[in-house]
This record gives sequence, structure tokens and C-alpha cells, in this order.
Amino acid sequence: MINDKVRDAVLQRIDPNEVVELALTLGSIDSPQGAEAPAGSYIFDWLVRHGFQARKIGMFPERFNVMGWLPGKGHGY
Repeated sequence: MINDKVRDAVLQRIDPNEVVELALTLGSIDSPQGAEAPAGSYIFDWLVRHGFQARKIGMFPERFNVMGWLPGKGHGY
């Protein structure tokens, strides 16, 4: 279970305006079922720009999931 100090430190780093901007941008990307690559690529690039390690996972180049993580100081995931 996450402690209050860690939770508060994470929440302090979240910019609500950036979250809204990200959601609006994603909602404006034309990516119908079967052609989700533009939205996935945007998320991938966003993660990389913000210091995440990112990876595209999927069987088809136009239909993939994006996984991102930040390296930590502990030994967990």
C-alpha cells in the first residue's frame, strides 16, 4: 500500500491543465477502430518526452498498445 508521503509527492507533480490538454488532444486525433496508430504514437511520444521508458506492443503496426514506466529507486515494478 502506498504511503501518504509518496501519494502526496506524486499528486504535486500532476498539472491539471496538462491532463486536460492531453485528453483534448487525444480526443481530436482521428484514430477509428483498426487504425489507432496515430493516437498510440502520440501517447508513445508524450511518454518519451516526459522521461518515461516507452514501448509499443502489438501484432500489427497500425494496432498496438503502449506501455510506459519510470525507473525507480526500489526493487519493485
